[in-house]
Amino acid sequence: KSRGSYFKLSVHPSISITAEGLIGVVQGWGLNGWVPDCIVIDYPDNLAPPPGIRDKREQIDVTWKTLRGLAQTLHCLVIIATQSDAAGYEVITLRAKNFCCCPGWWRSTK
Repeated sequence: KSRGSYFKLSVHPSISITAEGLIGVVQGWGLNGWVPDCIVIDYPDNLAPPPGIRDKREQIDVTWKTLRGLAQTLHCLVIIATQSDAAGYEVITLRAKNFCCCPGWWRSTK
């Protein structure tokens, strides 16, 4: 049995930390000898926007690319959950159909 922890948890309120900030947290753990095999991020669209980028879609794009870079740098699995489907990033206004993998589910709940 290991004396060290296999699990670390870092919790941050919405828009209080950027993707770069999360990388800093993980790098801090690495300085103490703990490197993750897997990182789970719930809804990265709620991370703080990268500095200097005003367009919302570009902010999301840079955030996702930064998190991809984290996976590549650490050679670890990065699992990301989001609430919208891929089509949701192509439209101006999100609709109920952009939030489920089962088309039509929202019609039966009205």
